[in-house]
Amino acid sequence: MTGITLTPVSGSPNVRRMWIGVTAAALVLLVYWRTLWFEFYWDDYHMVRPWTTAEVRHVLTRSWDPTRIEAVFYRPLASLWYAARFQLFGLNGAPQHAVSIAGMIVAAYLAGWFVLRETGRTRPAIIAAAIYALHPAFVYSEGAWLTNQMHLFSSLIVLSALVVWQRVRDRPLAAWWPLALLQIAAFGFKEDTILLTPLLVGLTLLRAWIVGDVRVPGPAIWLSGGALAGGLVFARFFMLGKIGGYGIPSEDRAWFNFKRGLDAIFLMAPGRLVAGYRPWHPAARHVSMFMLALGAASAVVRRRRTIIYLLLCGVAIGVAFDLPFALVTKQSQMHLVTLGAVIALAASAEALIEVVSAPVWRAVSTAGVAAGLATFIPLDAQIVDEFAPCYSETLGLDGQARSWSAVPEEVRAWLVSKRAECDAGRVPVPMSRAIPSVTWTYDSDTTDGESVRWTSGHSVMLIPWDYRELQIALRQPYASSSSPVTVSIHGPFSEPVINTLTSGEWVYRTLPLGPTWRDWLRDSHWIDINVSPTFVPGLRDPANPDNRKHGVEFRVVSVRP
Repeated sequence: MTGITLTPVSGSPNVRRMWIGVTAAALVLLVYWRTLWFEFYWDDYHMVRPWTTAEVRHVLTRSWDPTRIEAVFYRPLASLWYAARFQLFGLNGAPQHAVSIAGMIVAAYLAGWFVLRETGRTRPAIIAAAIYALHPAFVYSEGAWLTNQMHLFSSLIVLSALVVWQRVRDRPLAAWWPLALLQIAAFGFKEDTILLTPLLVGLTLLRAWIVGDVRVPGPAIWLSGGALAGGLVFARFFMLGKIGGYGIPSEDRAWFNFKRGLDAIFLMAPGRLVAGYRPWHPAARHVSMFMLALGAASAVVRRRRTIIYLLLCGVAIGVAFDLPFALVTKQSQMHLVTLGAVIALAASAEALIEVVSAPVWRAVSTAGVAAGLATFIPLDAQIVDEFAPCYSETLGLDGQARSWSAVPEEVRAWLVSKRAECDAGRVPVPMSRAIPSVTWTYDSDTTDGESVRWTSGHSVMLIPWDYRELQIALRQPYASSSSPVTVSIHGPFSEPVINTLTSGEWVYRTLPLGPTWRDWLRDSHWIDINVSPTFVPGLRDPANPDNRKHGVEFRVVSVRP
């Protein structure tokens, strides 16, 4: 085979990157802008909550979900992001979806930038950014589901690693240290990134063989890449004390899972992994299949070495990141496999466009590729709609969220009213506006006919941002002058409100609420309630089987705008 000459595209590098960015932003917004009003979906409800210091420490050395609702995995950076995200945005869903949209734009841009630097051509780079923005697999895995921001961030790290790799792949091992840090960071978000470093070493070898403009990586690089991956696997096992995850499948099942992942993404095979059985699925499936097949054939026949390399690069990325899914394959986890498909499709599209040399026919070929990719747009819209607040499956999963003790009772009650609003054909009011107060406490109880809540030493309460007064009642049944209990309330007021309880009587406090910029971002006032000391009923009374740590009883008397 003979190499191709990479003719420069008119315009400065900044202009070329600008067009990639414009394409990424325009198409991501086209697909995902409606998610700004979608709020939360399924397991979002137990992830969108205040995280205690003990829980943050827990995820550094144990499972990522202290509530034990999710399967056991080691994803400390994902959990740390969920904790930080709640501090920033509380129950305000719009800015959280805005983070996803911004992340998708950056990811699509990085995919285009990677292709630009691999080929030296603007057109396949713009195509790559467009495919990343439009590929239907990303709706489930990155774009519309807030819990899956861990997938989005791992994709951003992998794409950043690919761009860094382009700079260091022809240098000695010492220059590869940023890739080691990116590998560790990616693994902290999601375990399926474990093959990132070995993959980059393999891609270096692939480019050396096919394009020939880099050196074959030496033994030190191979051994270091493998050692890093192995070390991360060992560290995960050490932290969890077991394999974790969903267990080890049989050989037949593992092969089925592996093959299913590739078929679902590269060929868009029917099934729930990508597109289910929706009206536009066949059209998008045929576009993907024929573009890959005809583009690959054209690149081979015309001996377009760089395009062949780029296509194989995409396949290698897809295969490498599909290997961990031999254990289990889910529609929401195919983000990195889809990255491989994006790069392979961009290479195939470029091969199809340049199969003819006349400018007019190339314009026609480009229009044909654009028309084919346009079939992804209505399919995206159909999948995005499935995350809408009143979609039947969303409402069904709301019912499961109502069974989780980690979800506050106010939120569970709101989910019931949300269904009633949807059944009546009305758009539900956003949760942060609809609930007068929501409190994450230890437990609920009934005292003197009143519903009360128990703290566990620290509780968080959110009040809508435009409310200006809160009246709260506090009681510690075992408090006395000789055993006082202190309740410290921190919030949007000038100084903490300190309450010293010296009897079992209710104490009422009225708190003025002043808005802050953080409250505006959360669409809620944030109030911390700290109790010292706490007590365990079983320690006071040996006959009492209750060994939970209690603070004080409290209830919201009123909130006023």
